[in-house]
Amino acid sequence: MNIWAWQLIALLSLSLVLHTSVLANDNLYIQNQQQLAQADKLRSSNPEKFNQLLLQLSKKQTLLTKEQKNYFQYLESYQLVFQGHFKEALVILKKLFDSMDKSTLKFRVRLTIINILVQVQNWSLGLEYLTQTLTLLPSTDNTKNQTMALSVIALFYNQLGQYQLGFTYAKKLNQLSLQTNDKRSQCIAAQLSLEAQFNLQQLLPFNAQIFQGIKACQAAHEVIATNIIRTYLAQLYVENEQSDKALALLTNNFAEIKASHYPVLLAETNMVLAQIYWQKKELKQAEHYAFQTILQAKRLKTTKQIIKAYYLLYQVNQQQQKYRQALNYHKKYIQADKSYLDEVQAKTLAFQLAKNKDQQQKQQIALLNKQNSLLNVQKKLTQTQQENERLFIAILIAIVTLLLFWGYKTLTTQKKLRLLAEYDALTGIFNRGHFIQIASTAIEHCKKNKQPISCVLFDLDNFKNINDSYGHACGDWVLKEVVKACQKVIRTNDIFARLGGEEFCILLPSCDLNKAEKLSEHYRKMIAYIDTKATEHNFKVTASFGVTSNNTSGYDLNTLINDADHAMYQSKNSGKNQLTLFGSNEES
Repeated sequence: MNIWAWQLIALLSLSLVLHTSVLANDNLYIQNQQQLAQADKLRSSNPEKFNQLLLQLSKKQTLLTKEQKNYFQYLESYQLVFQGHFKEALVILKKLFDSMDKSTLKFRVRLTIINILVQVQNWSLGLEYLTQTLTLLPSTDNTKNQTMALSVIALFYNQLGQYQLGFTYAKKLNQLSLQTNDKRSQCIAAQLSLEAQFNLQQLLPFNAQIFQGIKACQAAHEVIATNIIRTYLAQLYVENEQSDKALALLTNNFAEIKASHYPVLLAETNMVLAQIYWQKKELKQAEHYAFQTILQAKRLKTTKQIIKAYYLLYQVNQQQQKYRQALNYHKKYIQADKSYLDEVQAKTLAFQLAKNKDQQQKQQIALLNKQNSLLNVQKKLTQTQQENERLFIAILIAIVTLLLFWGYKTLTTQKKLRLLAEYDALTGIFNRGHFIQIASTAIEHCKKNKQPISCVLFDLDNFKNINDSYGHACGDWVLKEVVKACQKVIRTNDIFARLGGEEFCILLPSCDLNKAEKLSEHYRKMIAYIDTKATEHNFKVTASFGVTSNNTSGYDLNTLINDADHAMYQSKNSGKNQLTLFGSNEES
């Protein structure tokens, strides 16, 4: 065989090796891509398989392309979130977000960052990312990204306490998921919608939506979402004193819940079980699950579950006559409750600031649009005779200026008149006249829909002595601080008014007497917490409360106020700084 034949054989062999290498690389790329896609699909429905796939991918990171490495890091951060390591996940995602160009994955990274900011309760930064997402959403044609964005937006608003907005975006998510037949998104939409309705107190244990939501999540194999909905149903059973139903619901699925290793779900489940056993008077079991709640929630910030757990432990120890331990748990309950109220206030402030910023930006855009319109008019006018154009512009500017000035003065006057007619000038809450108007409407609504309604009346104790001893300026300060203290606790739909002097009234739609009593006790404590050092005087601010509901006073505003007033004077006569329910001879 001559030298040319040997060279030909060598070239063919080299070509075969190169072709085999390319095929191997292509196969490896496809294999890695399939594993990443499968892990993404299973990340919430099958956490165990998801973790196995990530472990396999981590062993061959050096063989991944740049895009695949980004995808792997994104899924790795999701794993950290799922395990409760939010700060570590946030570091990875921010670095990944900054290093990426505009892409589908970058959009998803932004959504996951929002999700983490919910968990760490960084509401201001979360609202910034959320605003960016809302701006980009209309231009996003990727259906998967649209559904993810709507789910994150609904989740964020629910966690922010803006449940009506959360419910609105959950409904949008449900509509889109029905169009695309996306079962996972249908499940998430159901869970977020039910969460919003649960917190808006719009659910009853026999609501078909709850069972439809469980069915949707089971069809999507979403274990966590399924059991979160079950906790809502269990809580509704407990509230309706159907503890056996609640216990059967949770114990039948407890193994599945425990296997999820999801702290939020475990904390919520254990707390409901603790409440069930307390209702059944099985104190040891109640105490056990309250401890489990605190253990599971240790990686979370202050939550309702921790507050409930400490209060239940206080009740159990008090029932067992372990007064020292009961006192210790009550202190922890007060501390947790105060932290939670502070967080609620921080959420509200962050939302209002973001809302104001958004309104300012819209006003600036509107102003720029008006300026652009005016410039276009001027440009067209320059094509006509210069003298006529100058005269026309002068007239136009004079008319526009006059109209703007007139419109501004009219709006300002209307706003001042409305404020004077509807709001108390000193405290900024409703005055008596406007209160009667909107309270009557709220009562009619509750009566029509057979919903409960409660009335809380309170009067500041020894207020005349404060005015006489420290002056009316100090008295005005006290009235403002009392309103601020109550607004930290008050619900979104409650109607708060100053009836006159130091007397205030709060009407609570869709609220029964039991819940109204608990809320009123919060108001009383918040008023008692007021620090008077700012006045350079040392005195105590307290109030006496009277509470009634439609069960005893009917759906008539005058009767509700009169009965609450009667109960309030019982509080006054019994020593002040306390709460009395109308029709009850015992003080709360």
